[in-house]
Amino acid sequence: MKQNQIKHSIAILIMVFCSNVFAQQTNTLYFMQGIPERSAYNPAFQSPYDFYIDLPVMPNVRFGIGNNSLIFDDIIFSKNVNGRDSTMTFLHPLAMKERENFFKSLRKTTRINADFALNILGFGFRSDKNYFTFDISQKVDAGVYLPKDLFKLLLYGTGESGKFNLSKLDVNASIYTEFGVGYSRRINDKLTIGGKLKYLIGEFNVNTKIKKFEINADIEKWKVDGIATINGSFPAIVDTKKLFKDDANDPNKEILDFKNIGNAIGDFGFKELKIGNLFSNYGFGLDLGATYQLLPQLQLSTAVTDLGFIRWNNNTINANIAKDYTFEGIEYVVGEDEDDVTDHLNEEIDKLKDLFINDNKKGAKGKAYTTSLSTRFNVGAEYSILNDKIGFGLLSSTLFANKSAFTDLTASANFRPCYWFHPTISYSVLDGRFNTIGFGAQLKVGMFNMYMAIDKIPFSFTKDYYIPKQITGTNVQVGMVWVFGDSRSWKNKDNDNDGVKNKKDKCPYTPVGFWVDTYGCPLDDDKDGVFNEIDRCPDTPVGVLVDEWGCPKDTDGDSVPDYLDKCPGTAVEAYGLVDENGCPKDTDGDGVPDYLDECPTVKGTIENKGCPVVKEAVKKVFEKALQGIQFETGKASIKKTSFPVLDQIITIMKENPDYLLIINGHTDNVGKPDKNLILSEDRANSVQNYLIKGGIDPFRLSAKGYGDTQPVVENTTKANKAKNRRVEFIVKFEKFEQE
Repeated sequence: MKQNQIKHSIAILIMVFCSNVFAQQTNTLYFMQGIPERSAYNPAFQSPYDFYIDLPVMPNVRFGIGNNSLIFDDIIFSKNVNGRDSTMTFLHPLAMKERENFFKSLRKTTRINADFALNILGFGFRSDKNYFTFDISQKVDAGVYLPKDLFKLLLYGTGESGKFNLSKLDVNASIYTEFGVGYSRRINDKLTIGGKLKYLIGEFNVNTKIKKFEINADIEKWKVDGIATINGSFPAIVDTKKLFKDDANDPNKEILDFKNIGNAIGDFGFKELKIGNLFSNYGFGLDLGATYQLLPQLQLSTAVTDLGFIRWNNNTINANIAKDYTFEGIEYVVGEDEDDVTDHLNEEIDKLKDLFINDNKKGAKGKAYTTSLSTRFNVGAEYSILNDKIGFGLLSSTLFANKSAFTDLTASANFRPCYWFHPTISYSVLDGRFNTIGFGAQLKVGMFNMYMAIDKIPFSFTKDYYIPKQITGTNVQVGMVWVFGDSRSWKNKDNDNDGVKNKKDKCPYTPVGFWVDTYGCPLDDDKDGVFNEIDRCPDTPVGVLVDEWGCPKDTDGDSVPDYLDKCPGTAVEAYGLVDENGCPKDTDGDGVPDYLDECPTVKGTIENKGCPVVKEAVKKVFEKALQGIQFETGKASIKKTSFPVLDQIITIMKENPDYLLIINGHTDNVGKPDKNLILSEDRANSVQNYLIKGGIDPFRLSAKGYGDTQPVVENTTKANKAKNRRVEFIVKFEKFEQE
């Protein structure tokens, strides 16, 4: 594989890693009191509702993506090169500083994890000071852990010699169903304790246990020293018999059959599935938590969740790596048959295959094994003001996985203006780069309690690819539950605090701060059906159709409201290029609207997309210039023989003041690509400088080098290489006025 192909593969691999990350909980939701499901983060939290039920109609869903080391701006970014912004990756030859910053950003272990949870069924109810909960949920927890030495090897290679410790490399992925029963009790006015017992049914698992993984490399050979175990359980998914084949060296052993993995995974084998198999993989989990009201305004809380394990008994496979592997390169002779090279490569691949040995005797059933849950420790504190209308929370959340601890610190402002609406804003400090703002909102309408919470909202995006630049990931949780018996709603006879008592209030859920009439309904002065407080256009003429913000509708989105728009249905491309009547502008009056006119300030023809037609004589001069501009060998100095054709171009530019000229330099493939790129850039600049000295305004010129990346013919002969060494001129049109 070519070096540049390897580098591009590394960049793509890291981008994929950055799009999958650690979650298990949404920190923004921790202090949102009106959400019953937050008891999953601390079983001592009691719901404010006497009874709630979570049905599959709109269940609680949580998922997260991200990583603990990198942001996208570490991988893809914009950099100024020769006065121009260029989008590049950290592997670009001109991004040496950014590559160093990328490597420095890596933690000792980069955590890559994907988490998903779906509540299938849940309910809870209060009994005096006690609260009971029950839920069934489907969970996915997959993690990859990459040591920093792995990136060092990929980015910088081995050098003359190097030692790389990859023992922290790990993969652990599980899919399982959880049955949970929770209980909490208010011991007194200050202390509440709670716990949750879980029964787990495992459906899928892949697990590695690496005791040792070291690479000792120099310019002569690579030696891999590894001791590792790979376990898997695939009930009703994989035909494990197809994953291994006989070991030619030992009739009692089997080795992984790489060629047959796809077939094994594709064979679902439902006919062999037994109901009992669904309960063969089982485990238990435990959550414990407590809250303590230290002061009337200050509540402390702590919890440990997902203490537990799953025992994998059914349809398991076991493999291990317990021997060294040495790679001394592949000898290649110029002119050697391609099949011979392939044979050498296949020999090395066979050696790698032999590293993966079935841990059991041939034909024996896979061994059972145990995996631990990803345990989390939460410590929180919230200080409330204004009779608990506003609370300021601080949460430290630590995940224990792969013999390491990963901590995130989140601060939040929690607003509770009324019992039915609770918005929250959060900020995560440790696991981010100053763009880690989160948001949550809980809205109760009748017996329906809806909510959403998101950590790390992306605000900054790359302008070329619309990728969030400054965040390591995002966690999201949404859901809706049916709730009954909210005691908070009876504390005030005016539930929505609008000054109109409930028995007279025809609009009982008026948002806080809205002016209302005598019936408790929000005012609408311009009678457009949108309340004053959210009406962004309070003086809309009577009868005009408006949007949800009270502003006249603009169906085609051209910023001219429908009732004034004489050209409805304006194309999206014309946005910002219409007149006061909503009709597309034609600045140069050539019959081609500006949004379709490639030369909007210069009259042209419809056939030429609004641009003037370049004269044939001009085209001939530019064609002559393709091979007519010569330089000193390996330099950017223009030979005197090229001056006449350049003088002709100067004359053309003076006679055509509307011309803008793009100068592109190209080379053949002789020499190193990076030097060719610089040489082509210098030559294009030399031509530009000659034209400037000839009296052409520099604002009408632009130059760029492309090296050997855009040949017009194959670089196979001297004649072809001469054709590829060229300077191209491209004319663009724009009205140009000399100051």
